[in-house]
Amino acid sequence: MMFPEAVHPVVRSNACSNQSTLPGIKTILVCPLNWGLGHATRVSAIIAELDRSGYHVIIGADRSALAFLQLEFPDHECIRIKDIRPRYSRKLPAWIMIMAWVPALLWSIFREHCRLARVIRNRQPDMVISDNRYGMWSRRIPSVILTHQLSPVLPPALRFFERPLGRVLRAMI
Repeated sequence: MMFPEAVHPVVRSNACSNQSTLPGIKTILVCPLNWGLGHATRVSAIIAELDRSGYHVIIGADRSALAFLQLEFPDHECIRIKDIRPRYSRKLPAWIMIMAWVPALLWSIFREHCRLARVIRNRQPDMVISDNRYGMWSRRIPSVILTHQLSPVLPPALRFFERPLGRVLRAMI
């Protein structure tokens, strides 16, 4: 697994091999978004590599992503961290539905950020890795976000929003 220089892996497995390469990092909380199983399957490879590298991994997810990861990693501690459930319309384009979700999405980001603070207090992970969960960051521990949304592509009528939206996303990251 390739990590940027700033996040060089320090490894310790669930078998406690103490082969850590990230100074002070022993427990990592991994939190995928539950908007389909793509996020959960992507982090499953990361979890497997973290296991091989000797880290203790805690899984934080919701609904089908949580169920999938519990089946993949039955020996891992799993906690439910709710996320927003997207709703689609048969009549309206997806971008209109997403615009309607913005207030709920912002509330969800705030709520998961507060939940992460409680998880850090209670379970004391040394790092969090999230897949498209913008509220899963902390000033207290290193926080990594996996995303493919650095430059969103909008429908032609809304293209003028692409650059400002991209700036907002990068600021959130």
